[in-house]
Amino acid sequence: LRYEIGQGELLVRTLIGTKRFALAGARVRRCTPGRILKVAGNGLPGYYTGWFRLDGGSAGVYATRLTDGVLLEGARRVFVTPADTDAFIAELERNGAAG
Repeated sequence: LRYEIGQGELLVRTLIGTKRFALAGARVRRCTPGRILKVAGNGLPGYYTGWFRLDGGSAGVYATRLTDGVLLEGARRVFVTPADTDAFIAELERNGAAG
Protein backbone atom coordinates (compact mmCIF):
# COMPACT_ATOMS: atom_id res chain seq x y z
CA LEU A 1 0.00 0.00 0.00
CA ARG A 2 1.13 3.51 -0.77
CA TYR A 3 -0.55 6.77 0.20
CA GLU A 4 -0.14 10.05 -1.69
CA ILE A 5 -1.62 13.43 -0.76
CA GLY A 6 -1.88 16.34 -3.16
CA GLN A 7 -4.17 18.61 -5.13
CA GLY A 8 -6.97 18.24 -2.61
CA GLU A 9 -7.16 14.48 -2.57
CA LEU A 10 -5.81 11.31 -0.98
CA LEU A 11 -4.63 8.64 -3.39
CA VAL A 12 -4.29 5.08 -2.16
CA ARG A 13 -2.30 2.74 -4.38
CA THR A 14 -3.02 -0.97 -3.85
CA LEU A 15 -1.80 -4.08 -5.64
CA ILE A 16 -4.64 -3.82 -8.16
CA GLY A 17 -5.22 -0.10 -8.65
CA THR A 18 -5.57 3.40 -7.27
CA LYS A 19 -8.40 4.86 -5.19
CA ARG A 20 -9.00 8.61 -4.95
CA PHE A 21 -10.70 10.41 -2.07
CA ALA A 22 -11.56 14.13 -2.08
CA LEU A 23 -10.40 16.07 0.98
CA ALA A 24 -12.64 19.14 0.63
CA GLY A 25 -15.34 18.97 3.29
CA ALA A 26 -13.82 15.86 4.90
CA ARG A 27 -12.82 15.52 8.54
CA VAL A 28 -9.72 13.64 9.64
CA ARG A 29 -8.81 12.15 13.01
CA ARG A 30 -6.74 9.50 14.73
CA CYS A 31 -8.68 6.27 15.10
CA THR A 32 -8.29 3.22 17.30
CA PRO A 33 -11.09 0.95 16.09
CA GLY A 34 -13.00 -1.00 18.69
CA ARG A 35 -14.93 -3.41 16.48
CA ILE A 36 -14.01 -4.39 12.94
CA LEU A 37 -15.82 -6.80 10.63
CA LYS A 38 -14.77 -7.47 7.03
CA VAL A 39 -17.71 -7.13 4.63
CA ALA A 40 -15.85 -7.53 1.34
CA GLY A 41 -12.18 -7.47 0.41
CA ASN A 42 -8.88 -8.80 1.69
CA GLY A 43 -8.00 -9.47 5.29
CA LEU A 44 -4.49 -10.85 5.07
CA PRO A 45 -1.96 -10.18 7.84
CA GLY A 46 -0.31 -6.86 7.01
CA TYR A 47 -2.62 -6.11 4.06
CA TYR A 48 -6.24 -5.11 4.61
CA THR A 49 -8.26 -3.65 1.74
CA GLY A 50 -11.96 -3.43 1.02
CA TRP A 51 -15.20 -2.64 2.83
CA PHE A 52 -15.30 -3.20 6.56
CA ARG A 53 -17.70 -2.35 9.39
CA LEU A 54 -15.64 -0.08 11.60
CA ASP A 55 -17.13 0.93 14.96
CA GLY A 56 -20.68 0.54 13.65
CA GLY A 57 -20.22 2.29 10.29
CA SER A 58 -19.03 1.23 6.86
CA ALA A 59 -15.53 2.25 5.81
CA GLY A 60 -13.10 1.59 3.03
CA VAL A 61 -10.01 0.13 4.68
CA TYR A 62 -6.56 0.37 3.11
CA ALA A 63 -4.28 -0.60 5.96
CA THR A 64 -1.33 -2.64 7.12
CA ARG A 65 -2.76 -3.01 10.63
CA LEU A 66 -6.17 -2.67 12.28
CA THR A 67 -5.05 -1.50 15.71
CA ASP A 68 -4.66 2.23 15.04
CA GLY A 69 -4.60 4.63 12.14
CA VAL A 70 -6.32 7.60 10.52
CA LEU A 71 -10.01 7.90 9.71
CA LEU A 72 -11.05 10.26 6.91
CA GLU A 73 -14.77 11.03 6.99
CA GLY A 74 -16.09 12.71 3.87
CA ALA A 75 -18.32 11.44 1.07
CA ARG A 76 -16.99 8.04 2.20
CA ARG A 77 -15.27 6.87 5.37
CA VAL A 78 -11.69 5.70 4.77
CA PHE A 79 -9.31 4.10 7.29
CA VAL A 80 -5.57 4.11 6.51
CA THR A 81 -2.39 3.38 8.46
CA PRO A 82 0.46 5.71 7.52
CA ALA A 83 3.89 5.26 9.08
CA ASP A 84 3.84 8.76 10.62
CA THR A 85 0.27 9.49 11.73
CA ASP A 86 0.87 13.07 12.90
CA ALA A 87 2.65 14.16 9.72
CA PHE A 88 0.01 12.43 7.60
CA ILE A 89 -2.86 14.20 9.37
CA ALA A 90 -1.05 17.55 9.06
CA GLU A 91 -0.58 17.00 5.31
CA LEU A 92 -4.26 16.05 4.87
CA GLU A 93 -5.22 19.29 6.66
CA ARG A 94 -2.86 21.34 4.46
CA ASN A 95 -4.63 19.84 1.43
CA GLY A 96 -8.20 20.60 2.49
CA ALA A 97 -9.36 18.20 5.22
CA ALA A 98 -10.57 19.58 8.56
CA GLY A 99 -9.06 18.32 11.81
